Amino acid sequence: MQPLNTSPDMDTNGAPSSDQSLDPTPTFSISRQDFQAAAAPNAAFESLIKFPTNKELINAVNNHFLEVYESYTGKARMTGSGDAKRLVIHFQTQEARDLCVGSHYSEFSDLVFHAHDPRQL
Repeated sequence: MQPLNTSPDMDTNGAPSSDQSLDPTPTFSISRQDFQAAAAPNAAFESLIKFPTNKELINAVNNHFLEVYESYTGKARMTGSGDAKRLVIHFQTQEARDLCVGSHYSEFSDLVFHAHDPRQL
C-alpha cells in the first residue's frame, strides 16, 4: 500500500520511482481544420433591415448554414466595427467554404461571403 500524500510515480521520499514503465496508452493527434469565410454586414443594407442586431444576423446565418453545409461549425462571429466590421464563419472543409464563397442566399440576398484568412490581416 502506498503512503498517504505520495504520487504513484514517486517513492516515499518524493524521488521518482525507479520502476516506472512506459505508458502503453497510444496518443492521438487531432488536426482541426478551420476554413473561414467573411462578409461585410454593413454593406448589406437589406440584411441589416431584416436582422438589425449582430446576434440576430449571427443566429440566422448559423441556422441556415447548419442546414446547408454538413461541415459548417455553427460558430459565426463579428469582428471589427464600422466599415471594418466582418461576419466571420467557420467550416471544417475547404470544399464547403469554397461553395459558400460567392453563393447567393435568399435569406440574406445582399450578404456576400469571401474567403477569409486571419493570418493576412
